[in-house]
Amino acid sequence: MSRECTRFLKTFKLNYPIVQAPMAGVSTPEMASAVAASGGLGSLTLSHVDLQDTSAVSAIRKAVNSFLSTAGADPQKANLNFFCHPIYPIPTVRQKENWNNLYCEVLETKDLKSPLKFDNGNVSFKSIETQENSDIFLSLLTFFETEFTPGVVSFHFGCPSSSSIQKLKKLGIAIFVTATSEFEGEELLKLGVDGIICQGYEAGGHRGCFPGNEVHLDEGLSTLCLFKRLQEAKNKLGSEAFLIPAGGIMDSRAIQFYLDQGASACQLGTAFLAAAESKSSKFYRDLIKSHHKISTTLTPFPSGLPARTLQTPFIERLASLSQGKDLPPYGYRYSEFKLLRSKFPSLVNFHLCGQGVNQIQTGRDKCLSTAEIFSRLTQDLVVPAD
Repeated sequence: MSRECTRFLKTFKLNYPIVQAPMAGVSTPEMASAVAASGGLGSLTLSHVDLQDTSAVSAIRKAVNSFLSTAGADPQKANLNFFCHPIYPIPTVRQKENWNNLYCEVLETKDLKSPLKFDNGNVSFKSIETQENSDIFLSLLTFFETEFTPGVVSFHFGCPSSSSIQKLKKLGIAIFVTATSEFEGEELLKLGVDGIICQGYEAGGHRGCFPGNEVHLDEGLSTLCLFKRLQEAKNKLGSEAFLIPAGGIMDSRAIQFYLDQGASACQLGTAFLAAAESKSSKFYRDLIKSHHKISTTLTPFPSGLPARTLQTPFIERLASLSQGKDLPPYGYRYSEFKLLRSKFPSLVNFHLCGQGVNQIQTGRDKCLSTAEIFSRLTQDLVVPAD
């Protein structure tokens, strides 16, 4: 067991070096609180919150209160996760028409059953760093200072400005950011973040690539390769940042392997997809019990940014027909896709999961709870004594 793991556990008052991944649309405050109560770091995904709205802090407060409803859910054991992608322009008329025509072709229909709205469904943290929304950022800082100070605030798709990071750190909050490449990790080490989620190519959900690195510049490093490269970079710089591998880690043996390699902790998401507290619990439990062949693929087409999902006939057809089309950017495109999915639930699917999906553990007669899954993940771990 590494010194880094011991330091991680002491910093966040944890019993186990496990971070539950913040899975937008799947994980819940109840899942996060169950992980925290079990001795891990529970993550609250806040990408659904419209940070430009004056009610943003109220929405965050609601999620936090749900997290605190479980005994043992200490704020220090909470990770509040925000998306930090660029502020994309509003889609053009041409982009909207292209999207509509694409899905009419994919679904072989002339009517998509709903008017095109193209709202921005994923408002970036960068939006409250602007002068126009500075009051909302100030309100968020006040909330963190006076009501709920999380152990960690984390970011996906990039990171905020150095100024914003320092304001959060002054409140005693650790800053974690996802990296998918050696370049991104080195930038974060130089920026002085407290932790780096080393998201390997095996990981499910959206790749946390920095702006401009989404497709053509993504080397597709495995979790182990990325972790090793950033470990070397960290040592060269003399950084104290925590390195947390994520992707393809499904059991205690994999966790132990990374801890023995010097990891501070491991982040797991797919392992919790079938938990009772997961919004996708029944789907993945039924999928695993069906014993069907399960494959995943990485595609940018449903949302506008690369994501690992189940490979289905719908995804294959969408990828084939989307090539070369000028479509709305992320946020707007993903919001419209979700509306379409609600209209055609049996045809339109986008099930985010990692390459370890076949290893998901399910109960024989009922869904395993998050606490039960966590117990299985930790029962053979060798962790430092208090």
